[in-house]
Amino acid sequence: MASYKVIGPIELCTEPGPLGKQLSRFCRRDLKTECDRIDTSVANSKGCYVFGIRCRTIKPWYVGKTKTQSIISECLSDRNRNAYNRVLHTRRGLPLMFFIIPVRRPGPINHWEIRKLEQTLISFAWERNPDLLNTNLKDEWTWDIPGVWGTRGGRPTKAAAALKEMLDI
Repeated sequence: MASYKVIGPIELCTEPGPLGKQLSRFCRRDLKTECDRIDTSVANSKGCYVFGIRCRTIKPWYVGKTKTQSIISECLSDRNRNAYNRVLHTRRGLPLMFFIIPVRRPGPINHWEIRKLEQTLISFAWERNPDLLNTNLKDEWTWDIPGVWGTRGGRPTKAAAALKEMLDI
């Protein structure tokens, strides 16, 4: 069984932009400095990351993984920064990043495990935020269990609540 550790939440620095708040142009450098302060193995790790915004509670907005680049380079790539900034322009709150990285053991990194971890994290994040920016895996969930899993609201039945409690969802 693979074991992972969570680093975060780490605040991402912002600056005023033409459309409102956006990630600072120095965000990558500052994030790497903060990661090095917390755990020197994070910046060059492979694994998953979750971008969220805290406004009373933390809401996930994007889940990603890295295979070839360092986790810092991947999570703040130009494409991802643009996506995060689109959310920051329309939402209030503090942008945060979480990293989920493997606890190192001998041998190469198992990219299949990291892919499965990403899929699982996306499913949890999508349950919490149906407006999640990830589009690559949303089509895989074509089912719904009202009151247990899916985006339909409403009060769960007693059976659904019991199942949800048993599975700790």
